[in-house]
Amino acid sequence: MKKTNFIKLNCSSALRAAALVGGAAFASVAVTPAMAQDAAAEEETVNDDKDIVVTGSRIQRRDLDSAAPVTVVSAEEFQLSGTVNVENVVNSLPQVIPGTTGFSNNPGGGVATLNLRGLGDTRTMVLVNGRRWMFYDVNQVTDLNTVPSFLLDSVDVVTGGASAVYGLDAMAGVVNFRLKDDLNGVMAGGQYSLTERGDGARYNAYVALGGEFAEDKGHATVYAEYYKREPIFQGARGFSEFAKGDDGEGGLIDGGSSTLPEGVLRYFGGAQGTGPQRLRDNPDTPEVEPTDNGLGDFFNNNAVVFDAAGVFRPRAGDLYNYAPANYLQVSQERYLVGGYADYDIGGGNEVYVEATFVNNRVPNELAATPVTGNFDINLAAVQPFLSAADFATLQAIDAEETTRNAANGDDDDAGVVNMFVQRRVVETGSRNTLDERNALRMLVGLRGPITDSFSYDLYYSYARTRNSNVQAGNVSQSAFAAGLDGTGTPINIFGPNTLTPAMVDQISILAQNSDVSALQVASAVVSGSLGNFGFGGDDIGVAFGAEYRGVSSEFIPDTALSSGDVIGFNGGLPTAGSYNAKELFAEVRLPIAGGMAGIEDLTLTG
Repeated sequence: MKKTNFIKLNCSSALRAAALVGGAAFASVAVTPAMAQDAAAEEETVNDDKDIVVTGSRIQRRDLDSAAPVTVVSAEEFQLSGTVNVENVVNSLPQVIPGTTGFSNNPGGGVATLNLRGLGDTRTMVLVNGRRWMFYDVNQVTDLNTVPSFLLDSVDVVTGGASAVYGLDAMAGVVNFRLKDDLNGVMAGGQYSLTERGDGARYNAYVALGGEFAEDKGHATVYAEYYKREPIFQGARGFSEFAKGDDGEGGLIDGGSSTLPEGVLRYFGGAQGTGPQRLRDNPDTPEVEPTDNGLGDFFNNNAVVFDAAGVFRPRAGDLYNYAPANYLQVSQERYLVGGYADYDIGGGNEVYVEATFVNNRVPNELAATPVTGNFDINLAAVQPFLSAADFATLQAIDAEETTRNAANGDDDDAGVVNMFVQRRVVETGSRNTLDERNALRMLVGLRGPITDSFSYDLYYSYARTRNSNVQAGNVSQSAFAAGLDGTGTPINIFGPNTLTPAMVDQISILAQNSDVSALQVASAVVSGSLGNFGFGGDDIGVAFGAEYRGVSSEFIPDTALSSGDVIGFNGGLPTAGSYNAKELFAEVRLPIAGGMAGIEDLTLTG
């Protein structure tokens, strides 16, 4: 096993500086572009005394030739980029479509995902040291924040034929993060950075210790990292401070939401409307000729807005710009600790273990809750909040409804009008959620030779992630309705900033849920060679084995979320499920000829 003795200290704001400490040299690095993996490009890193496994195959070999195209990103790429989260480098590759990142606020959750070839992050498999890593949610997607980027040796990306080796969840491909296994000393570093505007600060500090033990029979590495990122709101940048809409001509214009903090009322029940009314009316109901009902122009366009408390006017294209209250860069705080080790128990057999724990806290923030929907408005209850003229208008609507219902033989609730209400409840503050995710992964394995030509690798791993989601700034559907229909304490939604603190407390609701996902993998692989045909080709390589995977997930909402009472969320009942997969697999690499005139290498794989 190759061993490297060094102490490394590095720091960065825009550039990294290397230091010489105690006579231990930190080697200079050069920019190394991502490249297709082949023997020439990686010749100097091959250890001739040890077979290797190329990502995209389970067959051990002494060269790095691969039938599947493999892109390798070296550790130097990550160091020189100054990045802390690995997705910033991997997402720059042409075969990767950026998934969820640190700039994803809605939806978001503070995770970083990979999306190879645009087929979706659920079809992209993430491996660490060739083995499945942990999930972050019930969709069985890996959060790249859980990978210790400072210990990366390289990253292999395979986008062809991966599902034949790893299964259908690798349909888009495989990304394999290889961690350093030769650290012998202390590696520590830190990074602090700001944007050119002086905001969005990011702090990072890490330390890793590696060394041999038990008279060089074993090697262990332990590590810890702390990372914090400050938020940036969309309102802090000119390109994102306005919500954009389609101008109908292929361009963008400043837009927004029709749900305003001032409050909007829409009435679709009267004869004066022509658009939504006709969709809602019973087609068998006789037409009612429009009459002068005293409503004037107020509801003839089906919507009014309150510029001042209790005084409305016809709505004329008013929009609310919700963008400034949203995150442009999401805040994040992460703790990462772990370690891995191997120990020679004799005869070339090694026991190896891995353990990782991650605590990740990420808030997301959106504009205040937009309440929309049909609500019964009790006129007597809301009369104190309306001007005399506007209250008289609503009374006229109620009288017209009573007359129309009597003519049609329908029931009527006198003194109550049903209206489509739109009210941005800015008095509750922005909607914000806090995701706190705790992830644990443990692995134990055994590997070694069977004969001079064959070896085995057995391991069992268990990973579990629990995410706790707490939401603030939400509004209760039932409490809001009760404040309008007279069954509860009346609320004043008729104008800007009309909700008192007591009214806000009355309609606000705190919601929380959690989800748990777990993955168990038991794998056994035998790999080796069967000699060759004697035509200049390499040895015939084979690999076969079995794998068991157990996957389980659980969604645990509180009573508010499960009932559907939180505005903006569909009701979701507690749900749990699991499945397991038992697989047998075999792989063959059949070199037919090579190293002769006209044939450099002729190999069949299957």
